[in-house]
Amino acid sequence: MLLLTLISRTTTETQFVPETVLKRRNRDVKTAEQRALNRKHKVSTSRNKQDEPIKRVEKYVKEYKQSQKSFVDIKRRARTDNTFEIPSNVKTVLIIRIRGVKNLAPQVKKVLRLFRLGQIYNASFVRVNRATMNMLKRIERYVAFGFPSRKTISDLVYKRGYAKVENQRIPLTSNEIVEQYLGKQGFICIEDIVHELSACGENFKEVNNFLWSFKLNEPKNGLSNKNHPYKDGGDWGNRAEKINDLVQDMI
Repeated sequence: MLLLTLISRTTTETQFVPETVLKRRNRDVKTAEQRALNRKHKVSTSRNKQDEPIKRVEKYVKEYKQSQKSFVDIKRRARTDNTFEIPSNVKTVLIIRIRGVKNLAPQVKKVLRLFRLGQIYNASFVRVNRATMNMLKRIERYVAFGFPSRKTISDLVYKRGYAKVENQRIPLTSNEIVEQYLGKQGFICIEDIVHELSACGENFKEVNNFLWSFKLNEPKNGLSNKNHPYKDGGDWGNRAEKINDLVQDMI
């Protein structure tokens, strides 16, 4: 009888759990469930974030291939005509400074500064419009310019790209830098910058100002004649699509 009483008392004591302990257990269970949900959501978000740049690259490549079909006419034209005329479907021009500061007129210095071409072999992109083309005419003898391909723009951004953050020149080495400073415009990766420069989108100015002007090397084989235009066998002036060959020699 005594043994049964002790077993009954022991069983009763083991079944009794204080209310505070129950609350703590319920809270721990809910916390564990919430952590599991957060972990799952974080993994899913991380995967989507990694996949998004790839999807954008595929989209941009598809758009570029479509635009290249109309660019064939420009190539044929460039073979026979090296005039100053800019084809109607060209939206971006790449300018490379090829002469130094000696004997420069004040207006020339001002335009070069506006185009962020402070030093020889600096390069920058400009939007094609009447104002920029008029300014380009003023500095034509001091620069080489033309119509950059998407590959040229990509090579410049990836190989020579630097961001301008609080007047500091920071290497453009990761997508996080782009998202941090251009996230408000919807840019999350370096490929967004390449596309915006090639397509000359509505945020072209913000993207162009975000980038430091490109610093290139002297061409491998040098320049032939800086005193004559490109169409006459010299260096300065409009090179149309041939600007891409010059860039590849200077990267």
